[in-house]
Amino acid sequence: MLRLCLTLICLCAAAPALPGAWPRGAGQGFAALAARVADGTLPSEPSYRGSLYLDYGVTPRSGLTLELDTARGRVVKALGFYRLSLLPPQGAWQIDAALGAGRLDGVAAVSPRLTLGRSFRLRGAPGWAEAMLGAEITRTDQAGKIDLTLGLAPTPRMRSYVQLFAYRARGGTLHLRGESSLAVRLTNRLWFDTGLSTGITPDRDYRLKLGIWTEF
Repeated sequence: MLRLCLTLICLCAAAPALPGAWPRGAGQGFAALAARVADGTLPSEPSYRGSLYLDYGVTPRSGLTLELDTARGRVVKALGFYRLSLLPPQGAWQIDAALGAGRLDGVAAVSPRLTLGRSFRLRGAPGWAEAMLGAEITRTDQAGKIDLTLGLAPTPRMRSYVQLFAYRARGGTLHLRGESSLAVRLTNRLWFDTGLSTGITPDRDYRLKLGIWTEF
């Protein structure tokens, strides 16, 4: 399956721990594990989806990333990336280029990506905005995706963010979904992340997200 992921904007939650255009830093790692539970409205939708994200800094401006998604007891996405920051990591603006390879729905795939990021402050609270353009490519199919996220860290122990996801397979219907999330720090390195998402078009369903993050 050829998926063309145009993740054009991902305004991620305001926190360096979250995945984004900013390099992790040499020897620094990040891991996120999440589960999404469907409300059963759509018979075709798996009742449970799991995801794992791993990111590790190799040098101050490069890193390795692994993305895994599961549904119905099998791995539907497994992609590994090499990432390179094209601008100095201290700047407010960041550009990240990544090249990934792996499998999508059991089919070999490659995935180039380019991400633009901008840090900001809103009434003293730190945050960032991102725009990611990418492609997940196999021999037979393609799909486009746009993710928009806006988030802030109002306190050192809290991160709040909202997201909009748009997805369209080649020749298929546009799917829109919104999600609102709140992350709370449990320890110095561990965060609890929870959220609720709803389908906007063409289907109206709900999914509960429960996850954890950690830095190492």
